[in-house]
Amino acid sequence: MSRRRHAAILAAVFLTAAIVLGAALAQRGMMNGGYASGARNGYGYGMMGGGATQGQPMTWSAAQQAIQNSAPGATVNTTDNSLTFTGTRIHLNVIAVQPGKPDTTFEIGGLVDPTLHIPRGANVTLTLINMDYGRDMPHGLVLTRQAPPYPYMGTGMMSGGNGIPPLAARTTDNLQSATYTSGTLQFTASTPGTYYYLCQVPGHAQHGMYGKIVIE
Repeated sequence: MSRRRHAAILAAVFLTAAIVLGAALAQRGMMNGGYASGARNGYGYGMMGGGATQGQPMTWSAAQQAIQNSAPGATVNTTDNSLTFTGTRIHLNVIAVQPGKPDTTFEIGGLVDPTLHIPRGANVTLTLINMDYGRDMPHGLVLTRQAPPYPYMGTGMMSGGNGIPPLAARTTDNLQSATYTSGTLQFTASTPGTYYYLCQVPGHAQHGMYGKIVIE
């Protein structure tokens, strides 16, 4: 074997090992509430405390109830595509690719990728439900200060941050018989400012799967 070929093989091995290790560390940070420190690549600033948990599989009926009650108490503004929340405790359900809605989008309160206005200091519980279907259709959600446009690989994907790891797509093409995966993120809206929620799966935010959060 030539030295050049040997070096190329070693480089490929080290690159693969680095990617696997990076993914493992990021996943560990996500599952252990690592977003609370919120310091890297724009993730987590002003979104302190809490962490993400994996939810139980949901039936079609439960998913429909989550859609109907996705933004309780919010004021819906269809003109500027926004939801305004009040109070100190906020619970919203975010649907990843709700049936009948466009691909690579989030739905909340009947709106597609809406802007969320949240009062400073509110304790927020955000439940993500993936209703998409297909082998390559997992969807997650992370919070960041970085504004769009987003590159194919997203921003800081390997660095943790406030977020829900990608959830598997629904189990079958049939909506009524499928089960749906969910995950929950809790955080405190500590610092006023503009943030963004986006899907961290490669290419999804690049193609429009993101929205704005304004803490005020």
